[in-house]
Amino acid sequence: MERTIDLPPPSTTAEPPGPRLAVSDARGRTALRLLFAVLLAGAVAALGATGSGGTLRAPLTIVGYPIYADFDPNRYLVAFYFVGLVFPLGSLGLYLLAARLGPLRVARRARPPRVTTLAELGAPAERGRPLAGAVAAAALVGGVAGLELAVATNAGGALPCWWCAGGAALVALLGVLVWRIGGPAAAAGVLLGGVALQVALLVTVSAVTVVTISPGAVTVHYRFFPWWLALVLLACAALLAERSRRRGRSLASIARGLVAYVSAPLLLFLLLASLPGPGGRMDTFGEGEYLGGSYLLLHGALPWRDLYLIHGLLDDGLKPLVGFALFGMTRWGASAGLSFLWAPAYWIATYLFATVVFGRRWFAAAAAGGAVALGVFADWDVRYLFWPLLLALFAATLRRRSWRVGALLGLAALVQFLLIPEMLYAAAAVGVTLVVVEFSLRRERRPRIADFPRSLGAAAAALLGAAAFALWLVAAGATSGFIGYFRDFASAHSLSGGIPLFTNYAIPARRDALGVLHLTVSDPGWFTRYSLELVLPVAAVLVLFAVCCVRWRARRALYLEDWVAVAAALVTLAYFPKALSRADVGHIGESFAVAVPLLCCLAHRGVVALDGLLRRALGRGGRPLLLASPAGLALVAAVLAVAPSSPLSAIDAAPAHFRNAADAPPPPAVNGAGGLGYEAGALPDGLVRDLATVIATYGGRQRAVFDFTNAPGLFDFLLAAPPASRFYDINLTITEAAQQQAVRDLEAVRPPLVVFGGVTGLPRWDYLDNEVRDHIVSVYLLDHYRPLASVDGELVLLRDTVRHPAGLPRLVHPPVTTKLYDSGGACAFGYIPDFLPAPAGTGAVAVALTEVPAPPHQGRVFRFVLPALPSRYRYVEVTRSQSAVAGSFVLSNLRARSRRDISWAVLAGRATTAVESGACLQWHGFSNTLFLRYKGPGTPTSLSLIP
Repeated sequence: MERTIDLPPPSTTAEPPGPRLAVSDARGRTALRLLFAVLLAGAVAALGATGSGGTLRAPLTIVGYPIYADFDPNRYLVAFYFVGLVFPLGSLGLYLLAARLGPLRVARRARPPRVTTLAELGAPAERGRPLAGAVAAAALVGGVAGLELAVATNAGGALPCWWCAGGAALVALLGVLVWRIGGPAAAAGVLLGGVALQVALLVTVSAVTVVTISPGAVTVHYRFFPWWLALVLLACAALLAERSRRRGRSLASIARGLVAYVSAPLLLFLLLASLPGPGGRMDTFGEGEYLGGSYLLLHGALPWRDLYLIHGLLDDGLKPLVGFALFGMTRWGASAGLSFLWAPAYWIATYLFATVVFGRRWFAAAAAGGAVALGVFADWDVRYLFWPLLLALFAATLRRRSWRVGALLGLAALVQFLLIPEMLYAAAAVGVTLVVVEFSLRRERRPRIADFPRSLGAAAAALLGAAAFALWLVAAGATSGFIGYFRDFASAHSLSGGIPLFTNYAIPARRDALGVLHLTVSDPGWFTRYSLELVLPVAAVLVLFAVCCVRWRARRALYLEDWVAVAAALVTLAYFPKALSRADVGHIGESFAVAVPLLCCLAHRGVVALDGLLRRALGRGGRPLLLASPAGLALVAAVLAVAPSSPLSAIDAAPAHFRNAADAPPPPAVNGAGGLGYEAGALPDGLVRDLATVIATYGGRQRAVFDFTNAPGLFDFLLAAPPASRFYDINLTITEAAQQQAVRDLEAVRPPLVVFGGVTGLPRWDYLDNEVRDHIVSVYLLDHYRPLASVDGELVLLRDTVRHPAGLPRLVHPPVTTKLYDSGGACAFGYIPDFLPAPAGTGAVAVALTEVPAPPHQGRVFRFVLPALPSRYRYVEVTRSQSAVAGSFVLSNLRARSRRDISWAVLAGRATTAVESGACLQWHGFSNTLFLRYKGPGTPTSLSLIP
């Protein structure tokens, strides 16, 4: 049977003090403090060690900047685990040991009292003056309605603030008058009418959401909220309100709930929604990940069977569909869906988390709403949209001893995991915390099944949902793909994308003595967003750990908000290594976004604790002089003080968010594919048309193309060329197994065309070209395809078995057909050959080296002659006479340095090194006579070619 439990506020919960400890040795406390100091010093030293160098150990198969530059990113993870896990757990272990055997041993063994009911957990509501609360709610309703009228009338300048102020004053005054005449119920009627008016006014806001095209002043309307939807929502709200009234809920309570869950989110939407203008240059990789994925899903591709979505089904597949439905299937439509709908929805979810978890405390809702509306919290991602909502549902589950609510929680956690696989951490953290809570609430010493209704309900729902999903995987033939997704993407993230902390891309790269490029770091300062977002999540986990230990030592139960914070802290701990594995601003921001609910919980707990201390200090006589929450008022003031924008400026800018302009109408799409929208100059002129012509000429009936440039926005969305592999952008092939799977896909489909490199997409990042990073795929491509032409800067390869028509089709820009093997630039491996497994020497062919004169700055130069069909050799293996010091090798057609060089370095201690030259485009176009340049001790003694 479902049972709802009232939760008193933490500040009013009577908590008997825990048993006093008998100290047998006064010096024991000093010794214990010294041990804690040692652990803390170790934590600081571990953090300091993150700035020192590190060396990876071979063999490794994940190619990325770490093995290219011999940079060990795992030292960051070691420091994090020490600070976030070893230090707190070690401190706790020392304390337990001292409390049981040492100087802090208790005189009598006292078992911690069990929490028998949830009434000992924390609390939602504050007791305030009902009239003051009604006036504040009425002012909010009136202010939102006034802002809607300002947007609908296109009020500019300072007028929106006056509209808001006038609406707030008018409705607040009306509420006071009605309260005096008819009491709280009549005033609640004013609030209900105001909320209904807000929903109706949103229709007028929708009617003025337009883009004006300059030639001819053509106006295009985007009615995102039709009148029929307003009627449906009002009818549903009326039915829910009537149901709540019949269950005994007062009209005033219903009205307050509508204001909190309708009016406030609507205000956030008006302040945060923004209709974008032309977006400028298109990022065919970053935008293409979700544009290409969504287009392929719309045209029949199944996740995991036909394509991998590295950020999950929601982020890379479903996210643009809302924008496509409302604003058109264009790049601009997807961007409009993000800025106009998804971004407000994300921040509204954060506000709802604070409102649900912290009850009706005014400061919690006000601080959360102000933080998200004014830019205090700036990092967001659709992947984390459901995380605060899941925590809110977790809090609701703790408040009800019902298996039904637990089942809803389990199903929600499963759905979030399926939509965003990396949020598996959230499902695990919530499940573990729920079991621990119910274990602590058990009525008997030995746990029984009846003590875990919520946990059993959550587990049953999750297992049933997982079984249904597994059946779908089997029926769709996607089982191996789903398993392979985690095998390929859930591991080795640090080795594929690891970079040093405080990397500054604005500073030119540093080249070491062996010619290897290194990212440059610069200290941004302690109070920059980068540093704060890097430190605050770990600090929050440690603070929560200390809070839990203090309450455990005092034999006191945790509050509900504490348990929510525990679940949030577990996810923060599990997710934070992502920030260290790829320590750029974006990934650190993602980890910080996951930690925001934890920070909110700690801020709320601090405010409640300060209010309690202040009330106890003033005593009964001074309490009437205090506000409902003076510390809460200080928190809201602090949010307003640090916010990048002010409330007045945010309100004044709101009308402009629903209107924008464009210089030209959207260009037509190619072959029914996705379009650019209002995006003049998004791509080089003629690029899409020329590639479409080449694909139509050589792509065969299916027009299949393999994109090796990481440009799914161009090929999968704008050109609608079916991908030849489930890795619809090559950046997904992180592991050797993934590259081998991509080769199997290519062998099965055998696409006629490959776009090998170019000016769009992401053909190179962190100083590594795709032919080096995805060397297995590159070898296959260069073994089975030959250059056709460079079309608008994109190098197109044609499969060897496809007949070459006489002459290329007529294009907007004349294609380049000469020296195509030299168009790829340098093929720089850095230290990569030292870490990859050594090739098998079967079939090796020795080649004689002849030293030739060279300037001293070039090192020693050797000439050698390749045997017949050099392209059939995959590796060049060189042995040197001395290995005590590192050295470097360069293969080239020329004695001097050239942009077509194949270069690599060899670490100290290695005498033999082998470079996978077959992955380099120029290797297949080199002449028979080549030059090997060597810098380092000793001399090359032998050179062999290995198939």
